[in-house]
Amino acid sequence: MKKLFYIFIFYLTTNHSIANYSFAQQPELEECFNYYQFGEVKVNLNTKKTSYSPGEKVEVFGTIINENTFPLLNITVFAHLKRINEETFLENGHFLVDRFTLAQSLNFLPQETKELSYVFEMKNNYPQGRYQLQYYIFSESGFNYSGRAFLEEDFAGVTNFEMRNTVVPEVYFDVNSLSLNGNPQKVRDYIPIFNSGENPVIAISLQDLRAQKSDLQGVFKWYRWDDSFEENLVKTSQFTIVSGQIPILQTLFDLVEPGAYVFYLEIDRPVRSLFKFRIARKGEKADRLRMNDLGITNYPVDPQKDRAFVCFHSPAEENAPLTRVTLSLLSQGGQVLEQKTVEDSFSGDVMAISLPLTKLSDKLNFSIEADFQNLENPSLSQKLKHDYDCHLFDQSLNNLSTDYQNGKISLQSTNLCGDSVGGAYIEKLVIYKDDQIQKEEYNLTSIPSEIDTTDLADGKYKLVVKSGQIEKEVEFEVGGVQDEKVKKRNCFLIIFIGFIGLVCFIVVWKKRKRSPSSEVDFDSSDGGMEQK
Repeated sequence: MKKLFYIFIFYLTTNHSIANYSFAQQPELEECFNYYQFGEVKVNLNTKKTSYSPGEKVEVFGTIINENTFPLLNITVFAHLKRINEETFLENGHFLVDRFTLAQSLNFLPQETKELSYVFEMKNNYPQGRYQLQYYIFSESGFNYSGRAFLEEDFAGVTNFEMRNTVVPEVYFDVNSLSLNGNPQKVRDYIPIFNSGENPVIAISLQDLRAQKSDLQGVFKWYRWDDSFEENLVKTSQFTIVSGQIPILQTLFDLVEPGAYVFYLEIDRPVRSLFKFRIARKGEKADRLRMNDLGITNYPVDPQKDRAFVCFHSPAEENAPLTRVTLSLLSQGGQVLEQKTVEDSFSGDVMAISLPLTKLSDKLNFSIEADFQNLENPSLSQKLKHDYDCHLFDQSLNNLSTDYQNGKISLQSTNLCGDSVGGAYIEKLVIYKDDQIQKEEYNLTSIPSEIDTTDLADGKYKLVVKSGQIEKEVEFEVGGVQDEKVKKRNCFLIIFIGFIGLVCFIVVWKKRKRSPSSEVDFDSSDGGMEQK
C-alpha cells in the first residue's frame, strides 16, 4: 500500500538534490550502506497466553537476532503497547496505550541470537480490546537498527494478544480527529514540513464517552527528533479539561530550529491513552550534523580486511552547518593508530568515512572515536567513543570443543576471552548417521555440558552444533566399530609392546649364556664331594 512508504521521508533520505556536491568536494566519502544496514535485527517474542485480565502479569519471551555482519553495542529493546484500531488503521494507525523498555546494554556479535524475557502488568486503566506490542531496536547513542519509534508502524516485530474483563475505552485520544492549522490530518501520511517562521496549530480531540464526566488531566511534551530519549525533551506542560468543556486539545509551538519534532500527549486516568505525531521545520540550514552509526565491520577483527566507519547526514532538508568530522582508531592505551578527517556542510544524503585496521596489533582490544566539530555552533558538537573488549561479549559463544568417552559427548564452550560460557543461545544441535537425523534439539537457551549417545545403535555419527556464525561438526563412533585412527593406534601399541618384550627376552638369554657354569666331581676314595 502506498501509504506504507511514508517511512522514506525525512529520515535517511531527506535531500538528494545536492548529493553530488558533497561527493565531488569530498572524494573520500563513501555510501553509508556499504557498512550499515537497517532492519537486519529481528525480534521474535511471544506471550504465554492469548488473553489477559487486569492485574495479570504478561511474560514476553523469545529471541533477538542480529542478522548483520557487524557487531552491535549497547542495544536497547523498546516497545509500544497499542490497542488495535479496527476501522481506520490504514489512515491513522492503532491507539497508543503505553511504552516501555524491555532490555538495555545488550551487545551482539555478528549473526548472534540472544534470549529475551520481560514481564509487565496489564494495568487496571488499560482499556479492553485486542492489543499489539510493537518492538524497536536502537543503541543508547540513538542509532536505529530496526524499527523507528518516532514513525507510525515502522517496527522490528510484533506480538498480539487480548485484554478482557476490564474498562471500556470511553476516554482516549481520537486519532481520527487530528488537524493541522484547522485542516484534517492523517496520522499515517507524509510528515508535514513547515517553512521558517510558520508555527503550526495542532489540535486533537480527547474522546470522552462517559455518562458521568469529570475533569481530565494530562501532559503534553515536545521532543526533538525522537521521543524515545528524554534528553531530546524541549518543552513540557500540564493540561486540564474541565468537565463540560469541549475536549479538544490545541497547541501552538514555536519551532525555533529547523529539523524534526515529536508532539506527545498523555493521560493516565480514568483510562490510559497516549498520542504522538511528528512534524518538521525548514530553515536556511540544519542546526547540526546527525551521526547515524559508528562501528566496525566485524569482531574479532581481521586487521587485513575489516574497517572502522562512521555514518552521518543532515537531519533537515537543508545542509548541515560546516562540520569537521574526524574518525580515529586508537590502541588499548589510547594511542592514535589511524585517523581520517573531512570537512563540509554536508547534505541529507547518508554518507560515511572509514579507516583500515591494519595497524592493530590486538584484534580484541582497541577503540574507535568519532568527533563532530560544529564549526558554526561549537555547543552542538558531538564526540562518541566505542571501546572494544572481549569482556563486552562474556555470554557470547566463540568456540566449542568436544570429547567423546563412555558413550557421552562432553561440550566445552568458551567466549572471546577464553572463559567458560554456558548461557549462549544454540540454534540447533543435531546428530546424523548417513545423513539421516538421529537426534535433534533446537533453540536451546543454554549449552548442555554433555550429550548422551548410549541409546544410539553401533556405527559412525556426526554431531552438528550451530550458534550464530559458529558451526561445529564432530564425528564419533558408538559400539564395536573402530575408526582408522583407533585401529592404527592399537596396532602401534601391540607392536611396541611386542618389541619391548622381545628385547627383554634377548637380554636375559644373553646374560645367562655368558655366566660360568658350576661343575661337581665325586671323589670315590673318601665318599666326599669336591667342588672345583
